[in-house]
Amino acid sequence: MDSVQELEEIRSRVLGEKPGRILISMGTCGLAAGANSTLEASRDELAKRKLTGWDIVQTGCLGLCDREPLLVVEKPGEARVVYYGVNDDRARQIIANHLVNNYIVGEWVLPSDEGTQTS
Repeated sequence: MDSVQELEEIRSRVLGEKPGRILISMGTCGLAAGANSTLEASRDELAKRKLTGWDIVQTGCLGLCDREPLLVVEKPGEARVVYYGVNDDRARQIIANHLVNNYIVGEWVLPSDEGTQTS
């Protein structure tokens, strides 16, 4: 074992814990901005990569209509990361980078000073 993260992944597999959740804002403003496409691309990318156990949760409006569609990644033991302007292509890239490679795509992360809590 090379890291605490690897140990946590093994623990999760053994105990059957879910690796995390993806929340997609599906209020009226999110739907108008294309959240359905974001949702479908997220589901498709998880399936293509055989990433099991991730919950995709449809949420209502988060109050940031001009930043929709929003996609939130919640990994146990880590701060929530809120991505904005997430179209289907970005959703696929977020899953590949953030979920698979543990790389947060900083240029698409909502700055914490925009009035939303990210933790």
